[in-house]
Amino acid sequence: AGHHGDIPGAHGLIAQRLEFRLLGDARWQRVRAALLTRISEEVGFADWAERPPVRLPGRTTQLALCGLLKLADWLSSALKGVDDPRRVSFAHSRERAGEACAPAVPAKGWSPPPPEPDDSVLAARDVQRWHHGGLGRAVLDLTRAMPVGGLLVVESHEDVLETGLVAAEIMASRKKAAGVFVGVPEWSAHHDTFRRVRAWLGRMDARYAENAVLLHELRALDPEWSGSKYPDSELGHHLAQECPGEPGPDGGFTGEDRGVPLPVDWFHGHVRGLLAPFVVAPTYQALAAAVRTQYVMVRMAGLVGKVLVLDIADFLDARTRVYLLEALRWLGEARVPVVLLVPALSEAARGRLLDAWLGGALGDEAYRGGAPDAAPAHPRVTSAWVDDGAPRTAVRGMDEGEGRRILVEVAEESTASLAGDPEARRRADSWLARQVAALLEPGHSALVVRNSAERAQTLLPLLRKELGNGDTVVLLHTQLAAGPQAVRAREVLARLRQHDPARGGGRYVVVADHLVERAFPVHVDLLVSDVAPVESLLARLGSLRVGTSPFTGLLVTGYAVGGAEGQGGPAFPEESVRLYGRAGLVAAAALAEEAAATGRGWHLPHDVASLVAAAHGGADGFTEAWRGRVAEAQEEGRRQTASAEARAAQHALTRRGEHGSTHLAGLSYLSTPHQEGDLPALVRGEGCPVETLAVIHDEHGYRS
Repeated sequence: AGHHGDIPGAHGLIAQRLEFRLLGDARWQRVRAALLTRISEEVGFADWAERPPVRLPGRTTQLALCGLLKLADWLSSALKGVDDPRRVSFAHSRERAGEACAPAVPAKGWSPPPPEPDDSVLAARDVQRWHHGGLGRAVLDLTRAMPVGGLLVVESHEDVLETGLVAAEIMASRKKAAGVFVGVPEWSAHHDTFRRVRAWLGRMDARYAENAVLLHELRALDPEWSGSKYPDSELGHHLAQECPGEPGPDGGFTGEDRGVPLPVDWFHGHVRGLLAPFVVAPTYQALAAAVRTQYVMVRMAGLVGKVLVLDIADFLDARTRVYLLEALRWLGEARVPVVLLVPALSEAARGRLLDAWLGGALGDEAYRGGAPDAAPAHPRVTSAWVDDGAPRTAVRGMDEGEGRRILVEVAEESTASLAGDPEARRRADSWLARQVAALLEPGHSALVVRNSAERAQTLLPLLRKELGNGDTVVLLHTQLAAGPQAVRAREVLARLRQHDPARGGGRYVVVADHLVERAFPVHVDLLVSDVAPVESLLARLGSLRVGTSPFTGLLVTGYAVGGAEGQGGPAFPEESVRLYGRAGLVAAAALAEEAAATGRGWHLPHDVASLVAAAHGGADGFTEAWRGRVAEAQEEGRRQTASAEARAAQHALTRRGEHGSTHLAGLSYLSTPHQEGDLPALVRGEGCPVETLAVIHDEHGYRS
């Protein structure tokens, strides 16, 4: 059952009810019974019908075993059969499996798992980070307090990838995990994350870094990966063969014998990526293990032996939240350690995450424990685990005083500009370009984040016109071809990763979209942003360096209020509404206008918890001019959320009320045969994404 992705109900396993004759006549039924008896005897059960296993594995383990059986079936299809019944034995089967797989699968994970790093080991790696209090100390204390790992939620608007990796290392040692999965937002500098994960693995053992894979659909266009795989090639025809298929008649997989052999080549084959020991991939690759898709059991097999580190900054919308919670239930059932990295969470959202993992671990779909009581604080670390059958939670909030003050200014646009009118947009972009040129001093840098590539593109020429010849303006957005995008991202990160601003020289401005919202560790002196939900604005503020510019703060644009007080508007670009929903945009615009009007700005990280609470609370927490608008948007948002969650639930791996089941029968029956390229569309509920790469030949050669 489950060979082609569907696990039928119990009625589908009764031979007499099979409608098709694909299995042959009654003699085949006798062969099946004899084979089952023989295998039972080999593993120590003289009569499988009378002596079933003493302890039934959990459903997550059952699903993972189903995936491994499915994979074994695929691999054995390429082997020659055994004609002599006397050679049917486990010893011979292991010998044949070793001959078939061992040469192709040299990449191994932690074997044995790394020893748990103590403070002295961490201090030797980074003297400053772990010797003092703060977020790093809280992560260490709460991770070490969990016996064999659990769920760890790290809330920080700044980059905390290395912090999450250290927590994963401790969890892996205690859980005896074989590897790690690191999930990043779909649109992010995933290549840079891959580099940082490899560096972290290399500090443990240089061999580990060689066994990491980047499971991004467009990895072939990444200069570093393609340079190691095809050192003497300019990519050329290899691109068309980058997505391998099932084994061919000769048992070989597409992709073999092309380029330099790498230890991880085998895992780039047909849906085997998550089985690699160390994986960096978009987070939806892990969430797809909780969606009713064709290869869900193979995905789960790749996750249960790992520690998961997931950046969920862009996975808190209504639809994908359903799949995140479903994944946490399944992972909790198998006690798989999970580290979640997120800019900030409301109390309700934090409680749902904890309930999902703990509910799975306890086998209680209706479990509602909520988040532990704690004073509002940010950054915040929350942990959850099960000890002696009882749920445990702990929380540590950072009390860093008022912290740094961020000035907040707002700049409305006209509704015509937001709607895309060329002349109105040109006027708005010209004004913004003059503001950036006036506020940015020589040698300093700025990040301008638009909510769409189109808005970034229209601003670019006007910004270059306002700045001088010695200044640099870089365009970086999600609609660039993957190759140039990776090259530009690497250049920007190299330029802006410095912690101290450059003195003198030209100004450096990056015009981007949500590609830089998360997993993009840069430091700039000025931040300009289209209005986005508070959590996204906070994530963008993580890149702001304080005290280096006449205007050290945030300039919010990309909206128009319009209408009488409390009535009508505000208006936003269509793409902003599609990405984030009106409710979050209206709340963020209201909070930004209040901060600008009072002149107080935002004090980070002190104000983070109150800002998130206000954005997700009722309308009473806003000024009178905004209460009506916020209330209307929140009511509309509740209806849209309920509708989106209902649609997403149709594809969730488990139907409501069936999480307590002890078997897999009917689990993914009538599943949709989604392919790898369809997964982002399925998880986000959008149309299937298509990328077109145009290669142009002119008198200068080829360009894309």
